[in-house]
Amino acid sequence: MELSKVHKVIIEKQQMLTEQQVKNFQEIYQKNFGASISSKNAYEEGIGLVNLMKTIYRPISEPEYKRFQERQGELNNHRKFKLQKDEPTNSQQC
Repeated sequence: MELSKVHKVIIEKQQMLTEQQVKNFQEIYQKNFGASISSKNAYEEGIGLVNLMKTIYRPISEPEYKRFQERQGELNNHRKFKLQKDEPTNSQQC
């Protein structure tokens, strides 16, 4: 199904989703949910997904990434320590 004239104008003005992107969304939807979706609904759902990603995703800066890596290292060390602490010793296993 082809996009309506209104949706084509919206695409041209806002450059949100191209007709090919809508078709790709329809294919992905079909594969994941086993149901077809109209071009109009695919466009609306696709725009919703783009808006959701704009809301929740933001790149992190280099200092933020370094803090994240340090925190991951701390958590991994804590987990290792906890596992070692919880493991029975040879004398306890007998």
